[in-house]
Amino acid sequence: MSWISFSAPSVDAEALDKELDSMPQEQKEEAHRDMYGLDEPIFESEAFLKHKLQLLDQVLVDANREESALIQSSLQDLERALSKVTKEEAERLLIESTFAYTQCDLLVEMFQRASFLEIVDADTEDYYKRILDARTTLDKMAMMLFDGVKGAFQQAQVLCPGYVNSDRFRLMFLRAERFDENAAARRLMLYWQEKVQIFGPEKAFREITLNDFEPEDQRAVNCGGIMLLPQRDNAGRAIIFSIRSKWDTRSDHRKSMLKWIWYVYHTAAEDEGIQRNGVVAVATTTPFNNTSAETASETDAVNSVLSSSFDRKLEKKIGVMVLKALPVRMVAFHHIRRRKYISSIIFPFILFLIGPKMRARFRQHDGNDVDECLAAFESYGMPPEILPTEIGGTLQLDYRPLL
Repeated sequence: MSWISFSAPSVDAEALDKELDSMPQEQKEEAHRDMYGLDEPIFESEAFLKHKLQLLDQVLVDANREESALIQSSLQDLERALSKVTKEEAERLLIESTFAYTQCDLLVEMFQRASFLEIVDADTEDYYKRILDARTTLDKMAMMLFDGVKGAFQQAQVLCPGYVNSDRFRLMFLRAERFDENAAARRLMLYWQEKVQIFGPEKAFREITLNDFEPEDQRAVNCGGIMLLPQRDNAGRAIIFSIRSKWDTRSDHRKSMLKWIWYVYHTAAEDEGIQRNGVVAVATTTPFNNTSAETASETDAVNSVLSSSFDRKLEKKIGVMVLKALPVRMVAFHHIRRRKYISSIIFPFILFLIGPKMRARFRQHDGNDVDECLAAFESYGMPPEILPTEIGGTLQLDYRPLL
């Protein structure tokens, strides 16, 4: 793939400046406080936490009640229609799977009602066999689709109620949204949807540990491409560091990388101090000591990045996962630019994905001037001793395999 033909939404430095200038003053000040770690944590008295948890619970209850009312109303309409259906029409509907495609969630309810079987009162063995075969197929299809309609959050309330309804779990989402209960509810419900998609229903409804990773996930886990740094910055915020050239971005291993990124960010989210202070992301395409990056031609370097360490589908999924689903409050995103032309191709797309709120908290640093780069990081509360040697700091990272 030629880098010349690659296209992405245009979000350049000039556009970023204009966007920031057009923001309301209050939002600009909030972004500035987040970038420099100047925001005071919210005072969390016992009464305040109890009140916010009650508000969040009510938002979630209301959402479930609205969905249940809609289903019940539709079910009653369907029952009235079915009471007028003849035996022949019922047979045709079952065998042709008409309802399976249009009323999959309601079929699950209807199949449990004896009245439905009475409508198709069969009097021959062959007729029974055809109906039962069709019903078995529909049962499987309807149950599978019903899971999606019902929602992963509702499944979690059934399968792990002690976890999903615990104060400890729900407070993570409230803190991620600065105690906006409506935003926290949206994040919490999307969290379960994303978790089921990434880990599957067998593992999604429990806390994920390293034991939940499969042999095919080993490269993503052990690549050293993304990790939670051992020390926090001067404002008590977690630092998640990534070297994109190390990521396992083989298309058939995309889910493995998503699992590992989920695990790293979730590990940070479980710490109460980090919940209150937030998370800073620091990324570089290649480490400072990568000599091949210095000697490669421009075209070869760009093609290498685009083919091996840049996956647009993966980036899009990460954006949803980290910024909208996981219970983390992203307060800053720093990128170290080694080669200008690579960044000009890749980062317009990433900046487009992260949205205006996060773009106001994005800073790009010149990786070709180590002293200037480190000085910039120190101004944001990250001294060299807590930054890895890969970007000019003094911290030696531990790359020993975890799996």
